[in-house]
Amino acid sequence: MMHRVTKFFLKAVVMDGLLGTMAVLVSDGNDFLAFFSGIIAVGVLLLCLVLFIGMIFTPRLCKRLLLPPILFLGFTLVWSMIFGDKGAIPLNLAEVLLGLGLIVGYHNPNSPAKWEIHNLTAGQPLFTFKNFLFTGLLNGALGLCMVAMLGVCMTQKARDGIEEATGKFLSIHADGITLEERQFRKGDREIRLLGMMHIAKSGFYDDVATSLPASARAVVLLEGVTDRDSLLKGKFDYERLARLFGFTSQKESSFTKKAVEGLDETRTNKEAGRKSANIEYQIADVDLADFKPGTVRFMQVTGQMLSSTSWNEVFQIYSASRDELEKSSATALDDILNKRNKHLLGEIDKALEDHTTVVVPWGAAHMPVIQEEIEKRGFVETKRSKHLAIHFENKTLIALVSLLDRLPDDSGAR
Repeated sequence: MMHRVTKFFLKAVVMDGLLGTMAVLVSDGNDFLAFFSGIIAVGVLLLCLVLFIGMIFTPRLCKRLLLPPILFLGFTLVWSMIFGDKGAIPLNLAEVLLGLGLIVGYHNPNSPAKWEIHNLTAGQPLFTFKNFLFTGLLNGALGLCMVAMLGVCMTQKARDGIEEATGKFLSIHADGITLEERQFRKGDREIRLLGMMHIAKSGFYDDVATSLPASARAVVLLEGVTDRDSLLKGKFDYERLARLFGFTSQKESSFTKKAVEGLDETRTNKEAGRKSANIEYQIADVDLADFKPGTVRFMQVTGQMLSSTSWNEVFQIYSASRDELEKSSATALDDILNKRNKHLLGEIDKALEDHTTVVVPWGAAHMPVIQEEIEKRGFVETKRSKHLAIHFENKTLIALVSLLDRLPDDSGAR
């Protein structure tokens, strides 16, 4: 039985390598081949896991035949997570050669089965405590190393995804999480794009508040969806989340307090018909009523989950609204990002008519599109500065992020 499983596995390794090579070579013209190759690859990896565990319980699964391809496939999995498709053809061909090499190397024409594999497997007892102990220790150590490498790769992918989505206005380094401020100029007009987040260390908001210009010809365009018709039943309780992690929410920060005072002063001056002596503050966001009904419902459910008092309540709300959330998620993303970005760009254009400096302290996810659009208007980047939002104090986390900084990204360099 075990020799048949071993032969099947080696043949599956060869087939996986051949299909992987073919899928890369004709990937543009044959989606079915790529899909079929992916199914085979997943099946082979699952078989690897079963055999890897099985070797601990029976010596009839020969380690010298199974460990080389299993470890090689584990290596290729880690490689693909770091480098993507780079080197896919050489690795697939190496997989084919490894599988064929083991098949040919253990071919025995003098054996009735023509395979030395039969002697290596059938000639062993079904179970021995020695094999269980030593193979368990060996495979356990190898498994922990593999899990650690996969964890590092998945963490890197998550970080790269966040940085790509924010145009690196938000960056994760060994020191912590930083948000970037970029200044753009066209003639005598300046735009400052300042990445923000809902919770951070209090010093971050202090730093942002003190970095704002003092000129009366400057305006801060504030983020924050209004809700004039009280459509949102559950509030977004970032304050509780911030306290949970020992941070400060933007709503309770010195930046927001300064903005509220500035909004009141700006409103008072406009009602009195006089020019403001200080920097002005304006709400530059949309109202909840401007969103599609599906988006409003999406935000209502999300707000209810954030304001829940227990995980059980969160699960109940999600379970009751799961289908509704899935249907409205695409619409909600379009409203929450694209509609608000378009509205903000209109507010920027309007503000530039009366002000020489426009400051945009919005969420980092909005910034790539805003930067692209203002550059189309002729603004040129002149300066960058960073604000530390969250400082890493855990030494293990610092070591992990330091390791990620040494790994290349999908483009081949970081």
